[in-house]
Amino acid sequence: MTGLLGYGGAYKAMHDADLLLLLGTDFPFSEFLPGDVVKKVQIDRNAKHIGRRTAVDLALVGDVKATLKYVLPKLNDRSDNAFPRQAPC
Repeated sequence: MTGLLGYGGAYKAMHDADLLLLLGTDFPFSEFLPGDVVKKVQIDRNAKHIGRRTAVDLALVGDVKATLKYVLPKLNDRSDNAFPRQAPC
């Protein structure tokens, strides 16, 4: 997202996402975050920031770069190269 609240496209992308990654952020405006429909993972060094603005499905306390360096190799590649689905307008 660009700026504090980003653009309408960023808002729509967050609400249409299957998964929202909150990486080292303590996003201040909880009313702009999606509800329980979107799964959320938050990584932050400060455990007090995790889940403070929105409920998260997975909380990881640690440095974002180090955590992603460990986690990313464990993820499976997508089986197709199709462009991510878009919600109907």
